Amino acid sequence: MNYEVLKDFKKVSGVPQEIITEYEKKIPQDMIDLYKEYGFGSFFHDYFKVTALYNF
Repeated sequence: MNYEVLKDFKKVSGVPQEIITEYEKKIPQDMIDLYKEYGFGSFFHDYFKVTALYNF
């Protein structure tokens, strides 16, 4: 996964395996791949945040 928009991704932490396991059958594979490769953080000048789904 090498998207231009993610070039400024700022990683806050990795995604625990428990979260990946819980959601891997519930959300698109692209989101799982994003979790695995980038973890939690923000990108696009902090406009978008990648966070745990259970926070919402």
